[in-house]
Amino acid sequence: MRRGHTLPELLLVLAVVTLLFLLALPRGGRTLDGLLARQAADRIVAAHGRARSIALARQRVARLLVSADSLQVVSAVSVIWRLAGPSVAGAALEEGSGETSYAPNGQAMGAANARYLLRRGTAAVEVLVSRLGRVRAVRIVE
Repeated sequence: MRRGHTLPELLLVLAVVTLLFLLALPRGGRTLDGLLARQAADRIVAAHGRARSIALARQRVARLLVSADSLQVVSAVSVIWRLAGPSVAGAALEEGSGETSYAPNGQAMGAANARYLLRRGTAAVEVLVSRLGRVRAVRIVE
């Protein structure tokens, strides 16, 4: 009775496993890019929600300042809340860095619609803010 495997059998199995890994690697990279781009978009969505909540709770105008490396909610002249920006997830903020203000009633003030475009590798996510302050993230398929 034979125990174990021969060297050619082990090399054949190793070659098949390596081939399968190499075939799956590019797809895994695209998936990771998509997840990290979505995570960066979720940070911006959460920041808008936080700014709106602060405006409602304090009954004052709250401004959300969005840049690639930080998200800040400012009320009057003091920073109330801060979070790392989209660059912490490795995503680039290609469009839309700026400011959105929320009135004491929770509605967005200023520009009609805000738009942020986040990209990481081949993945892109767009964050849209309506005039009423509704925020949603949309994955862009290219």
